[in-house]
Amino acid sequence: MALDYDAAWTAAAMAECDRLFCDDVAAALATRAAGARLAGLPDPIAGDLGDLAAGLVRGRERADERLFCLNLGMALEDVVTGELALRRARELGVGTELPL
Repeated sequence: MALDYDAAWTAAAMAECDRLFCDDVAAALATRAAGARLAGLPDPIAGDLGDLAAGLVRGRERADERLFCLNLGMALEDVVTGELALRRARELGVGTELPL
């Protein structure tokens, strides 16, 4: 299933979260400023995922805090989802491998 990167979440869904992180803060802000995408992106963005993973910004501060992670450019989910789909297809004996 393919989704445009800002089509999976509504502005209302983002607004329900306490803080937002993304893979590239500057790119997300530039995209929003261009006006074509990410109009519902909350401000401020709490930080980028690299800084979160490195401990440079705080993660969840309360057990009930809702964090929103918007990964637009790293394709991390694409790689993980592709691997899971390939593994499952092999388990089921379905699909066709194409030569590269």
